[in-house]
Amino acid sequence: MLLKSLLSIGLFSVHTSASYIGNLPENAQTLFNESMTWMDSFNDREFGALYELSASSALRHGTRASAWYALGLLARDEGPDVEDALNMIVNVINGQFKDPKDNW
Repeated sequence: MLLKSLLSIGLFSVHTSASYIGNLPENAQTLFNESMTWMDSFNDREFGALYELSASSALRHGTRASAWYALGLLARDEGPDVEDALNMIVNVINGQFKDPKDNW
């Protein structure tokens, strides 16, 4: 909901541009593409986060991995990547502890 609000007021805009990845050296492009393909399989688009990557926490979502994946989505910029990345970023921000008394 927050993402739709931000998009509707123009705070964020989803646009198509040339992929950043195309400017990387060939080996870096290959590593990036293989990594993103692997992470794509853990993506829970409906929830807006990656499933936790460790086997010990099945079907939970990981904040750190989701933040890194969101950065990769922004760099790849294909199809719904930017919108998915913004959704993940909003979810990561919303999941932060907000009580300044707590030292996390």
